[in-house]
Amino acid sequence: MRLCFSQDKGVEGGFARVYRAWPVDDPQKLVAVKKCHVSDRVEHPRLQHEACALVLLQGHRTIPLVYAWGRSQFYEYLALELLDVDLSSKKSRLTLRNLAALSHQVLDGLEFVHSHGIVHCDIKPSNLMLGRAGASPGRVTVRIIDFGICRPFRDPATSVHLPDKGTPRSIGTERYVSLNGHLHHSPSRRDDVESLSYTVLSLMAGRLPWDERGEDDLSRCGVFFLKKQWAGALLAPGDLSVFGAFVDYPRRLEYTEEPDYGHWKQEFRSLIHESLDDLDPLYDPDDTTNIIIADSGHFDLPEEVYRSALALTLADSSDASAQEPRPHPYAYVLPESKSPPTLRGPYGHWWPTYTWEMAVPVDDDELLGDEREIVRARLDAVDGVPEGQGTYLMRTCPPEVMRLATVRKNPPDAKNEGSNLKDRESRSPLHLQSTTRNGCAASCHAQHVGTPEENRFTMSESLPRY
Repeated sequence: MRLCFSQDKGVEGGFARVYRAWPVDDPQKLVAVKKCHVSDRVEHPRLQHEACALVLLQGHRTIPLVYAWGRSQFYEYLALELLDVDLSSKKSRLTLRNLAALSHQVLDGLEFVHSHGIVHCDIKPSNLMLGRAGASPGRVTVRIIDFGICRPFRDPATSVHLPDKGTPRSIGTERYVSLNGHLHHSPSRRDDVESLSYTVLSLMAGRLPWDERGEDDLSRCGVFFLKKQWAGALLAPGDLSVFGAFVDYPRRLEYTEEPDYGHWKQEFRSLIHESLDDLDPLYDPDDTTNIIIADSGHFDLPEEVYRSALALTLADSSDASAQEPRPHPYAYVLPESKSPPTLRGPYGHWWPTYTWEMAVPVDDDELLGDEREIVRARLDAVDGVPEGQGTYLMRTCPPEVMRLATVRKNPPDAKNEGSNLKDRESRSPLHLQSTTRNGCAASCHAQHVGTPEENRFTMSESLPRY
């Protein structure tokens, strides 16, 4: 697949940027393209990992369509279904019906993801986007996005539940990470469900009780301390008590225990009185009945509790040994190159020439199988450098060249992708050609987004200093 970027400025994420684009042979079809820095020395890149997860999970309407993946010596590209807005950016207030429908849809999607032995590890409002509902005019469904840090909780070869070996850091976004995640337990199904409960709470009340207070930015220890103080009954009392009980439920689960998805989906359906017989309620953008008035006043704990949380934060900042490592998946350093370096700089023998984060390569225990072969066999390849990008190269760099373009062995059969995909857009055609593997191993390519001032990058800054 050959792509052409639109002139819209990309949306910046944690370690990637997302652009609107279209296939060169089908200009009327818009897609979303994630673009992430990478280099030849990375064996298991992050967007290939996400592409593999999406390929394995195709067939459920909460999973976005994936079209193509490719990498050059400088970047990865992942072409996806173009969606509407994420739930964190919606300005209109939710109704009780829509909050219950959203909770039902996402939990149903997580049940599907978990049935494939995968945990998402970063459920939050900004990773839930609205898309077309296909056969249900006037309704929309939720897509679960950003599988970049997902990982298996079952052995991909044997399907046996993996043991809790622990992690060196909490995985996910600290506001929504589970209590066990704060304690560095290996993620399992219970953690995704707990993160969903905090997501629902945030959508219901407009904020979480462990959010920052004024200018006080709490550390992970401070957030964890406050999060432990809140039981679900305090977070969502009265008519919304089902959402409070949903917070308490995953906290009681054992590491290998399977959540009771059916029970909680029924609880959410019971709140949608006009659709009690509907086993699959959808978000209705036209619904205005029973709007939830965001009231987070009951989130206030005694002042001494917040002072204790702030004291933990100050202790973290004064004692470097008390701080957790920078949260996954962000980092500044890639593994050392096996080939002779061409540049020197503060990052060893590799000089970064950009202002956005480099994704950490995927660890062996995060792999969902032979990810390279899964993506090669079942997904189209971005076989040419996308057109329309505002790019420039340092004088020491060769032209960008795509890597690993290979003919798909087993094209997906649309008939087997699930009946709920019939009305969704078709996959883009496959146009592949072989590429060479020349070019330097050092990543010395710079992406121009907006103006040079916005990039804060100059040629003199990119050259090695002695």
